[in-house]
Amino acid sequence: MIVIDGNAAEYNVNTFANLEELLVKVMEDELENRIVTDVLVDEAQFQEEYPNQAGELETSSFDRVEIKSVPVNEFALGIVDELEKVVVLMENSSRHIAGMFRNGQEGEALALFTELLNVLHDFMGMLAVLRAEYVEGNEDMFEKIVEEVSSQFEAMSEATGSEDWQALAAILDGDFAAAVSNWKGLVAFMREKLEIVCEG
Repeated sequence: MIVIDGNAAEYNVNTFANLEELLVKVMEDELENRIVTDVLVDEAQFQEEYPNQAGELETSSFDRVEIKSVPVNEFALGIVDELEKVVVLMENSSRHIAGMFRNGQEGEALALFTELLNVLHDFMGMLAVLRAEYVEGNEDMFEKIVEEVSSQFEAMSEATGSEDWQALAAILDGDFAAAVSNWKGLVAFMREKLEIVCEG
């Protein structure tokens, strides 16, 4: 039996050789403009631990598959919710790391600083994807904010290269924290646009 978003599907599990074939067919036929959020195989949640694992799971080994999904736009709105939290996290982290540098905890502070930069990189990438997909216009706002963060990133790189931890701390809880805080306005703007898309 195959259940899609609470409704029994016409397909039979054993029509397919493996779970991957089943999922591909269901997504092609039934889930246009939707994102799969959960797959339950015989009531147990399935998540691939390595590529093509679903292709190795033969349908003869299970009886029931339940697929849960949400509209793409709704999923994107959920991502924006997370981005709002990430902005606050980055702002708070930059101040915390600055304090660690000032207290002479360079080793731990550098590890956290590296994590912060990785989070910033992923955040900006996700924001760019959502903006390109859902938000038209407001180029000036986006470009200005990117420039601000890029400028602080360059200054932090210089301070790190010269091992001037006090200068790095000053940037982190000064201009960088302020620049990151400015992302809140853009994320809020994207949220408004997405809410309109979801309602329409």
